Amino acid sequence: SYVFDPSIAKPCLGAVMNSAGKPFTRLDFDTKEHPHHRSVFIAVGDVTANSVKNVDFWNEPENRGQERHVSISEIVNGPVFGRITANNVWESVDGVPMLDETRTFTFYNQNHERRYIDVKIVFKASYGEAVFGATKEAGPLGIRVNEQMRVDRGNGSMINSYGARGEKECWSKSAHFCTYSGEVDGLKCGITVFDNEKNERYPTAWHIRDYGLFAANNLFFKGAVWIPEGQPIEYNYRIMFSEGDLDLKETSDRFINYIYF
Repeated sequence: SYVFDPSIAKPCLGAVMNSAGKPFTRLDFDTKEHPHHRSVFIAVGDVTANSVKNVDFWNEPENRGQERHVSISEIVNGPVFGRITANNVWESVDGVPMLDETRTFTFYNQNHERRYIDVKIVFKASYGEAVFGATKEAGPLGIRVNEQMRVDRGNGSMINSYGARGEKECWSKSAHFCTYSGEVDGLKCGITVFDNEKNERYPTAWHIRDYGLFAANNLFFKGAVWIPEGQPIEYNYRIMFSEGDLDLKETSDRFINYIYF
């Protein structure tokens, strides 16, 4: 499902389900623990534009920003893939427009053991120069994994493209991809995010945590990003949802296929 509702600060995708009908991702509107982490989401915690400074679109304090849904401009339903494109305006708490943002999700018709969702995010500085601050609270792509997959509950694990394991080795480190995996009701499940070589300062650094957050974040680890007035910046990622055993060689091969084919 693609969820957009004025009562929540930002639209999200999910929950994403496995073949047993159980979620890979957490979509919980009642949780008190990081309630702003909703399944697959797009957010940046420090945005300055249109004479408004340091607006938080990641956390959801009283002065938070709002990613206001404007329209669905594309829906494709075919035998090979499906696609949805949504258009949003990022606004301050007072309704001042700061950024235009378009997100496209492409879903491929694949076996349940390996399924891809391609994510394309385009930010446009339509209201003057925009700045993404060097904040830890950012993606732009964020994922909250199923609670059963959390490393701090003894069931989950993480590995990056260089073979580094665990939060101590993966958090803040640049890598071409990361995988967060664990068991959901006894079924081995994994979520892998592939960075794209066309993204700024590729390969991205990772804001990946034992408690279940999984985000691609260059900002905190590599510094702020400026978007000139009227110009766009584009991010592309592939998310792979896997079931069963998944080793680093297979993941690496699939990453190469994503980048070069």
